[in-house]
Amino acid sequence: MNKAIKNYRLVIGLTGPIASGKGLALKAIRSLFEEDEDIRSVLLSDYIRDAVRSQGQELTRDTLREAGNALRAKAGSGAWAEMMINNLPKVDSGVLLVDSIRNPGEIDALRKTFGKSVIIVATDADVEERIARVLKRGREEDSVEIQEIVRQMKIEMERNPETGFDLQQCKEMADIISTGKESKIERIAEIQSELSRFISEREGKETREGKRVA
Repeated sequence: MNKAIKNYRLVIGLTGPIASGKGLALKAIRSLFEEDEDIRSVLLSDYIRDAVRSQGQELTRDTLREAGNALRAKAGSGAWAEMMINNLPKVDSGVLLVDSIRNPGEIDALRKTFGKSVIIVATDADVEERIARVLKRGREEDSVEIQEIVRQMKIEMERNPETGFDLQQCKEMADIISTGKESKIERIAEIQSELSRFISEREGKETREGKRVA
């Protein structure tokens, strides 16, 4: 693996259940850094969508989950993150945003490659609010039937860290958690404030550790 891909200043991973506010978190993070940093965004789920389409299958939550699980069973729980990492361009700095993390192995793969540059942000929200968002956003893989949406949400929360999802463990591994109890404006401000605080505290700690070593 080319060492150049390890030179992102920050690698921020987003995890959370369906329609929990990952898109809003992504917007908040981009607006925080876009004036001063080169930003690259990737969705792990885009790699899975490509796999489903290449097999000539309909794009649904079920086919996406089956394709995702199949590669994890074959190549390990962090396989999709490792695929993404191997496809990154060479960079010397900047911020990498990684959306749609659903397995702890994907977090492990990021931290193994990028070390202390990695920050994991977990999002969550009430089920009723998430259902309303799914119905409103109209993604290709989303159902418009409430019963089916609820079924998919229940399946997504099942814990299968070897080959499937384990969003609870991902949340427990997160550095920042946003529960979405505020308005959109307030939530954006909260995420930006928490992220800025976390980065400042981490950099301060690294500076102190560096002085002790010197």
